[in-house]
Amino acid sequence: MSTQAYKYTGPVDCDVIPDKTKCRGKSVVVTGGAQGLGEAYVREFVQAGAFVTFCDINEEKGGTLQEELTRDKVCFVKCDTRVWEDQVKMFEAAVAMSPNSSVDIVIANAGVGRGAGDPMMQLEDPFSTPTKPSTHIIDINLVGALYTFKCAVHYFRRSPLNEDRDRCFIFIGSVAGYVDNLGSWEYAAAKFALRGFMRVVRRHSHHQGIRVAYIAPCWIRTVIQSAATYESLAAKGVEFATVDSCVAAIMRVSCDKEINGHSFVIVPSTLAKAGFCDAQQDDWTDQDFWMEKLQKTVLKVRGDDWS
Repeated sequence: MSTQAYKYTGPVDCDVIPDKTKCRGKSVVVTGGAQGLGEAYVREFVQAGAFVTFCDINEEKGGTLQEELTRDKVCFVKCDTRVWEDQVKMFEAAVAMSPNSSVDIVIANAGVGRGAGDPMMQLEDPFSTPTKPSTHIIDINLVGALYTFKCAVHYFRRSPLNEDRDRCFIFIGSVAGYVDNLGSWEYAAAKFALRGFMRVVRRHSHHQGIRVAYIAPCWIRTVIQSAATYESLAAKGVEFATVDSCVAAIMRVSCDKEINGHSFVIVPSTLAKAGFCDAQQDDWTDQDFWMEKLQKTVLKVRGDDWS
């Protein structure tokens, strides 16, 4: 298990085929797992022999998926990730189902797009009283994910640090956490924030035997956007990545305990054979002299204790 202090040693080889037997018997938690990418993750882990607890706000779809899959290894919990008590209930269910009373791998996947528009972009009559904007995108995509992480740390620490167990946390972010994503201010803010959170956590996580990663899909046809939106993107020449590539990236991280602190971008196979690649945008190098020096100074001043 990777319990050494984080140090960048170069990009992860994404062409390595993961040994999925490493997931057999593990206890996996997936938020937003009833449809879209989350459903794909749930199915893959079940096929790999893991015990999977997943949550979703959509009780009908979650219940249907649980009925379809192996029931003694799958547990659905209705959960609004914005509600702390709901998340605690989900993690308690995961521990109860696991033969080892453990939680090993957690995928913070629950999220929403901007829908009909970004509340922060809505303009009003400048001579009227301003209306308080909705922050539901931040509440779900950021606050909900932080709740998931906080719960995960608590339940990870119940299990011993040995070769049979793991303490792996994966944030599902977006390329909107790297580029200027016009028209999606609140969504981009949440994804940038999750990326930043992963970066600082990786500096402390070795103290608790926890490893973290950030997965950043680009355009993928899922339920997060309407069919009309995808048709419009395709008409503008957008090339889509695939759900299978997202799943492959998740398994690459989940099956290799040496991976910690890296971000992976999900891209079309024309850009990367594996359908994903190490983002290589979260570490300063000699070419970024000023920022590298500042980072080293911050690490020296702040320290990385987490106990």
